[in-house]
Amino acid sequence: MAVKSWKDFGSQSVDLRDESGSLNEVVVSSVLPQWMIKCEDFFDSDVEGFDGDSTPCLWVKVGASRKTTYDAGGELTGDGRITSRTVIVSMKYGSWAPLIQQYMYEGKNVKALSLIRFSCIEGTKVIIQQIDYTVCKIEQYVQDGDVITFAFNFVKVVDTNTAYGTDGTKIGNTAVAFDSSSLKVELK
Repeated sequence: MAVKSWKDFGSQSVDLRDESGSLNEVVVSSVLPQWMIKCEDFFDSDVEGFDGDSTPCLWVKVGASRKTTYDAGGELTGDGRITSRTVIVSMKYGSWAPLIQQYMYEGKNVKALSLIRFSCIEGTKVIIQQIDYTVCKIEQYVQDGDVITFAFNFVKVVDTNTAYGTDGTKIGNTAVAFDSSSLKVELK
């Protein structure tokens, strides 16, 4: 199913009152698409404002962990091992599902995947977070009805946050980059 416009996802008004009881009307987007995934190896979409290699996600889970131990002096120390880097993505079944399975079965690397998170500011959808992964490997694929969930691991990640002021103007970006092959971390 090709989505032609953000309007295809719908929106709703929410009645919110502040501490003084004044009415503040906020327009929020519907559940989809809070997240989109972009990968030239898999996806095709006609979503307005995006090139053809992205599609909406139902939900995503991202993160990592570091093994931590206590030393004799009562301090916490990390041993340098980063674990649980697996990213999980859930989305509707589409023409990309067999391609994702093929990459998993063949053990092929995916050059790059990006997860893009949106918010609605003054009636306009804006990107508030973009997570770019490079050198990825599909580790798991599950289909439940017309919903697929797949998991991938990666070598490098750049997580970029875009901040906006209360008046809706863009303030700027903050990003962290991590390379799991060198354990190098960089704040941008």
